[in-house]
Formats: sequence, structure tokens, C-alpha cells
Amino acid sequence: MQPTTEIQKTEAKELATKIFNKPEIIEKFQAILKTGTNAYIQSALLCIADNPSLMECTPKSLVASVLRSATLGLSLDPALRQGFVIPRWNNKLKAKVAYFQPHYNGLYNLASRTGKYRAINVSPIYEGEQVFENVQTGLHGYKPAGYNVMALPSDQISRLDTGYRDVTSGKPAAKIIGYLGYFKTMDGLEKSVWMTISEIHEHAQKWAPENYNSEYGAWKDPKKRPTMEMKTVFLALTKFMDLSGERNSKLREAIESENEQDEDPITVEPVAQEAPSEAATEPIQYTTKDTDLVSPLSQWAIKTAADAWNIDVSAANRQLASANLPATMSRSQFKDFVTEGVKP
Repeated sequence: MQPTTEIQKTEAKELATKIFNKPEIIEKFQAILKTGTNAYIQSALLCIADNPSLMECTPKSLVASVLRSATLGLSLDPALRQGFVIPRWNNKLKAKVAYFQPHYNGLYNLASRTGKYRAINVSPIYEGEQVFENVQTGLHGYKPAGYNVMALPSDQISRLDTGYRDVTSGKPAAKIIGYLGYFKTMDGLEKSVWMTISEIHEHAQKWAPENYNSEYGAWKDPKKRPTMEMKTVFLALTKFMDLSGERNSKLREAIESENEQDEDPITVEPVAQEAPSEAATEPIQYTTKDTDLVSPLSQWAIKTAADAWNIDVSAANRQLASANLPATMSRSQFKDFVTEGVKP
């Protein structure tokens, strides 16, 4: 990927400004944000300037992706690293389309806002360090470099501190070999996930090949790649989280948007793949409220429309894409549309 020049950044920002300064677009953001609309749009313009190829995307998709970020309460300011927008080719539209993606920091922020977690984190593990799994609890322990655990008596192994790394002189210079994710809820539930670098990249290649192989994607950027690796482990952690209830609605939607990147039938033609294991495909069960905002092109919306219209999801996807609906709707508004044809 060629580095972006300052001229390209300036031109992209000027073009994007013309789109986002339209009164009807500003009104959409004001309805979501209530306050700080101008500042939010400026952060979006910085995001677009950081990746000028976004201006090759359809204006409608560009606005929709930024609106989705606003709905989640995540900033697109590159300095805050809460979310970003990426361009991808849409085989159905035969055009580049912009998609919102939550950053690791954004997912962490949304999880923290729920007030459900005493601790939640994903940490890199460096060459020479060790990770052990308790086969009874499934929890993982960390041992700093230099511990010869196998040479210690068993009673000493159990007493070794498992949560601290000496960072007095900064982070280790060694190569990262994987990431260890962990959360503990306020009521004491604990879970950890350990993934090696190779496992993380194999997962990304299998479940998000377009994103992983994209010339403009974060996986190709050495500076952004570590955060993509951290996010992969964070998303693996969410498989064990209770995502039900109103206070989880934004975290839930952010995860849905990430899943759309992986499997979205809107953006890529179906590809025959080896069937994943039952554990990997088991859906997360959670409740929703009709006041929750959703994209009319989300997986939930497409399935709801397909069921209501008694057609397959591909046909429902095409009809929704051509329906000229708002970028976000409440679930009740969307249900009114698919059952009675009433647009908000």
C-alpha cells in the first residue's frame, strides 16, 4: 500500500466536506448526537483524509458508515482509535462501498460503559514468556520470561504470581507470539482466551478474507495490524459474555457490525467454505428492544425482512438495498416497514 500524500489527504477532506456539509446530512447527525455535531463531523473528515481511497466509495455508504459510528457513540478521530471506515468492493452494486469497523479501543470502551466488568483486557505475550491453561477452569496463567516452571516444585508453581510483567524499562522488545484476553464481571465470573499469532491470522483469513486481503485494510498496515490482532481476541472473548439487556445494546451492535464485515452477504458473493464447527457457529442468544437503532442492511434486518416476505435472504438483501431507507432505524420502525410498507 502506497503512503498517502498530504495533497491526497487535503483533496479527500475537501470532497468529503461537500458531502457532509449538506443540511439534510447534518440533520441526521443532529438527531443522533444532540450536541457536538460539528466536532463529530470534523473527526469523520480526519478519518476520511487518513484514507483518501474512501472517496472512491458511494456517498450514501460513506454517510451511512459514519452515522453508524455516531449511533454507537464512537469517535472516528484517528488519534482516539475508537473506530474507522474502510472501503470494500461490493460485487452486487459493482462499486466500492464504505463500511464502519469498531477499533479494539472502541469495543473496550463500549464494554466498559456497560458497568458489568471489574476487569477486561487483551495483552500481547512476547517471545520467552509463557501462558498456561488450567484444564479444570479453562483460565490461563501468565509467567514472565526467565521462569523455568518445570524445574520448580509443584507447590511453588501454584504460588507463582500470574498477572504481572516488569515494564519498568518499557515494553519488551521481543517478538509478539500471541495475545491473552481476560474479563471478570462484577459478580465474579471470569474467562480468558489465548490465541497465538498464527491462530489469529488463520481466523482472519478464513472468516474475513476480503478485509484481511484488502490493499486498504488495517491488516496490511504494520502500525494498525497489532490492534486488529487484539480485536480478534477481544471478539473471541465476547463469545462468553452475556450480551442481553439494554445496557449491552451498543456493544452488541458493534459486534454485529464486525460480523457483517466477516459474513455480510451484501458485500461479497457467497463463497463455498468448509463448514465451521458447531461451537464456532452457535449464535449468541440475547434480547433486544424495539427502540434499539439498527441498520436496515444489518444481518438482523435482512433475516427479519426475509421471514416477513417469505423470500430468501439474498432477495431480501436486494430489495432492502434498493428501498432508499434511512441509514439507521428503530427496530419497531423497521418491522412496520417490512410488515406494512410504512417508511419512517
